[in-house]
Amino acid sequence: MPCFALAIEISNPAAADASDPASLPGVAASRVDTDGALSGPIDREPLRSEGYRDNDLLPAISRLTARMCAAPHDLAWIGVSTGPGGFTGIRVGIATAQSIAQSLDIPVRAVPSGAVAAATARTRAGWDRVAVLLATKRETAWVEVFELCDGPLAPVRVGLVSPRELSELEVDAVLSDPALREGRFADAWADACAGRWQPLRLDPASCLAEASRRPALRPGGVRPLYAREPEAVTKWRELHGR
Repeated sequence: MPCFALAIEISNPAAADASDPASLPGVAASRVDTDGALSGPIDREPLRSEGYRDNDLLPAISRLTARMCAAPHDLAWIGVSTGPGGFTGIRVGIATAQSIAQSLDIPVRAVPSGAVAAATARTRAGWDRVAVLLATKRETAWVEVFELCDGPLAPVRVGLVSPRELSELEVDAVLSDPALREGRFADAWADACAGRWQPLRLDPASCLAEASRRPALRPGGVRPLYAREPEAVTKWRELHGR
């Protein structure tokens, strides 16, 4: 009988901090009961070296399941962080999760990356309301505002914002990767944060915990979330006039 669950979080490798193991891209797993609910401690396994670029995702899964003495047929469901974030990381994570789910005929549980960040923040601080900024690009960033409740996390606001719009948000903290404070718009973003900036952390264990609260989807039913149309798609349309 399936007795454990697995989650993949490699959506935003730029947010990793080598001094904080819980922030590293990787996988997490836990025992589950007969209803698929988590029933044991959560174990993590980070991706080594350059993460998914070095094709360490499947080896990381193998290391973690071996440590838990689990076989593939023991897997009840698999969760995955779906973005927004890095184009390659999101697609590799989703493709891997759906391939495993399809081969084992088990469900997938999709978790937006903003919810992973909010769930991680919920375990670390006493904030009530946070803004998660993802996919920062020049003068805009994708924001998801969360109220840190005890149940499944759902944003109360989503969309692209400018520094001025960010400054008007009533939140306790602004979570973003270091890119927000780099480049020629860094000063504008710093002023907008007004001392509320905190590093973005996406803990694979938080991804697993949040996935356990999400609906089960059939393999193939998970789609990546993008803050903007991928540049490759934009260039293709411009080239072909579509």
